[in-house]
Amino acid sequence: MNLTKTAWLVTSAFILALVALAPAVAPAQDKPKIQLRVGTLRIAAQTDAWVAQQRGFFAKHGIEATLTPFNTGAESIPAMQGGAIDVLLSIPGIGMIAMERGLDIVPVFQDESAHATPPDSASVQVMENSPIKTIADLRGKKIGVGGLSTQNTIAVKMLLDKAGVDPASVQMSEVPFPAMMNALKAGHVDAVVPVDPFTTQLRHSGGRVISWNYVEAIPEQPLGVWFAKGSFLKSNPQAIDGFIAAMKESINYLHADDKRARDEIAAYTKLDRGMLENMPLIGWNYQVKLDRWQAVIDMMVKYGGMQPKKAEDFMTAQLRPFVMK
Repeated sequence: MNLTKTAWLVTSAFILALVALAPAVAPAQDKPKIQLRVGTLRIAAQTDAWVAQQRGFFAKHGIEATLTPFNTGAESIPAMQGGAIDVLLSIPGIGMIAMERGLDIVPVFQDESAHATPPDSASVQVMENSPIKTIADLRGKKIGVGGLSTQNTIAVKMLLDKAGVDPASVQMSEVPFPAMMNALKAGHVDAVVPVDPFTTQLRHSGGRVISWNYVEAIPEQPLGVWFAKGSFLKSNPQAIDGFIAAMKESINYLHADDKRARDEIAAYTKLDRGMLENMPLIGWNYQVKLDRWQAVIDMMVKYGGMQPKKAEDFMTAQLRPFVMK
């Protein structure tokens, strides 16, 4: 057998082998993505979920996500229990109370924490010409809050108590974050407690910060945690694993470039890009600090009516790999 014929036979065998393998390879490439219904919040911190969708991180990890925005975790949790969404973002205090009340909800991934020092994403603000100068001046006043029992509001109650003001002497009124600026300007409330992008928007529109409530109450406290319905997690572990991997990649992507992160926030929130130069970057953070979780639990127990718990009680198999030693 000459060399030319030998080469032809080898090539033919190689081609036949590729043809034989092709049917086995194609299904793996065309494997359908897992459908996941994600409940988000209308805040700048949720840019990471939007980025995971827009930049293909969900798709990369086998997820086809549908994002549904809610005003607060208190709104999205009933939606999850009703079967409308599979995972949701909530401030952890609200999620913990829901778990305490027996709802089928478990934490799977930490998304954000407060900064160690001001400025931060949340604030207590009044109008620039207001006579109110400090938290102590809120005695007898009316405050617009995102929810009466949210961790954000409970942090304000903690600061009022520390300032010698009985929290019961302050009237709390629920105002959606997007409506807070107008409510304050119209005089319907004396102060508001927004989170970004509304903190920054109000600061540029006549508002004045009298407290950075997250940082002043508990620096580096966990602010955003993804929760899944327990029954969904049990029957769809791959979906949650893919979701966690995509969100981790999105957070790393945003942390890698501050300018890019601000660009993405502007694209998601539709805020003026120039305004965002003065906005502290969101504290996206999937590293869990047990002492900070415990501090939030203790705050929720003292001021929010929650039963005493240990932070370890909330550490699921999904959270444990991210607990800092």
